[in-house]
Amino acid sequence: MPTYELLTNHLNLHHGDELILDLDEIERIIGEPLPITARRRPQYWANTVKEEHRNPPNEAAKRAGFSAFLIP
Repeated sequence: MPTYELLTNHLNLHHGDELILDLDEIERIIGEPLPITARRRPQYWANTVKEEHRNPPNEAAKRAGFSAFLIP
């Protein structure tokens, strides 16, 4: 199973309107570290329409019907 499909599956189990996961929780779900930029750059979590700017965690969230945001 691809790494970020694990995140999509986890999010699909949630039935509320909002779910807050910290970066460590996301890493436990996917079973590997997030890229360094995920911790250092809020822009990494931007919900963008340009395909070249999309990142795997946001795409996983989108597939489960969520939007991803970095909350400092």
